This record gives sequence, structure tokens and C-alpha cells, in this order.
Amino acid sequence: RSAQGPQPAFDLPAHLSAVGFTETPPPFRALTWGSDVLVATACAFVPGARDGWEWYVDLVQQAFRDDDWRAAEGAAASIGGLAARLHLALATPSSVLPAPTSIASEAEVAGWHARARATLDAALAETEGPAGDRLAALAERARAVLDRLSSVEETPVQRTHGDLHVGQILRDADGGLWVSDFDGNPLVTGDARTAAEPTARDVAAMACAIERPRPGPSGAGTPAALS
Repeated sequence: RSAQGPQPAFDLPAHLSAVGFTETPPPFRALTWGSDVLVATACAFVPGARDGWEWYVDLVQQAFRDDDWRAAEGAAASIGGLAARLHLALATPSSVLPAPTSIASEAEVAGWHARARATLDAALAETEGPAGDRLAALAERARAVLDRLSSVEETPVQRTHGDLHVGQILRDADGGLWVSDFDGNPLVTGDARTAAEPTARDVAAMACAIERPRPGPSGAGTPAALS
């Protein structure tokens, strides 16, 4: 949705173009209302492009049918390489983002920890039925993972994609991969969408979408990209 304030869909594609990153559709123009409300953006057309909720899910479904994960795992590795190159490009200074990297203080990390714990508590309180039961069974494990943040004194941060998952990865008619949609997390404010953060957040979000499932009690798993 459009709102006043910083717009990642405007400055990130411009920055990537400025540093020579060629694995996102090149931006052409942006239409704004006034100086700080983004209305629309236009980028180059990618012939035959399908997003990852189609092409990657097809690979996962085929892997389950054939019990052969080589194609899906190869695609996941390619996505990981693309994410790494994206983060390197985002960390490279440009005329658009002269200082894209910084260091988050211990106080900032403590704030992330508190918000993450609060989000988990809210999810536990509001999620009902079988999904709530599954979440409750994982709650202590989740808290233990989140509590690792309490030992972090400071950490590098930079501009990130902000909403990186397999659906943001386009595959063109020749099999080439492109990363798209730099609007960031639609559930947070513009300031939060343009804030520097650890690249681990992008990596974790993508891993949730492409991780190969482990067999469940019945011997069958559910692919994360389909859940």
C-alpha cells in the first residue's frame, strides 16, 4: 500500500542499478504523488517470467512424486547465490545510498529481542485449533532460539530486501532468475521498511520457503513452499 514517507520500492532498485546489479528487472520510472507518496513504478519486462510460488513449487511437487530432490535442491542453491549477490550489491555504496551499512548497538538488538518475544506471545494467544497446537509445541524451542539475541552486543546491519521469499524470485523463459518486489514488509511502517537490519532476516525468510522438509510421523513431509 502507498503511504507517506520513505519508499524502498523507489530507492532500492535505483541503488541496485547504480552499483551495476543486473539480476532484478531494470527500473524505468516511478510515479509519485507529491514528493513522498509512491503511486507506481515501472521496470523492464521479463519474457516468460513465472514467480517462485509457481515454478519452484512445481519442482517441489515433482520431487515428491519422483523421490528425486536434485532439481529442487539445485534451484534452492541458485536462489541462495542470488540472495548473496543481492546483499553484496545492497551493501555497496552508491550515489543513491552513500552509506548503506552500519552497526546495530546492543540496545537495538535488545529491542529486536523484546519485539520478537512479544510477537511470539501474541501468536500463541491468538492462534487456535491444530495450528495453535503445533505452535504451542514449538514455543519453548522458539523462545530458546530468540533468547540467543541476549548474548549479541552489536551486529552489522544494512539495507535489505525486507520481504524475501521464493515468490519474489522470477524465472524467465531461459531459466534465468531475477529478484523482484522491493516494497518491503507490507505490515510495517515506511520508516521500518527502509531501516537497516541484519541480512540474516532475509536469509531466514527465504529459508522458510525453500527448506527441504523432514519426514513427519507418517513418513511424509509437507514442503515449506506449499505450507
